[in-house]
Amino acid sequence: MTSDPRGLAVIISNQYFIRLKTREGAECDLKMLCSLFTQLKFKVEKLEGLSAEVSLMRFSCNGGSFLTYDYYLYL
Repeated sequence: MTSDPRGLAVIISNQYFIRLKTREGAECDLKMLCSLFTQLKFKVEKLEGLSAEVSLMRFSCNGGSFLTYDYYLYL
């Protein structure tokens, strides 16, 4: 791992769902994951409240930017 930042961590956080209960603690989880990956010298991108389809579309439309990093995490 030689690049700085070491990689890109894309974190998807959804708290509200159509057919499921509200996911309590989602905000805290997001905050802790962002902190962890920032400490590990990753650039962090947060996607909040998006459907699975929109999240995947954003991921696939990211162009070739993933080639810039040693690691690319999609959480």
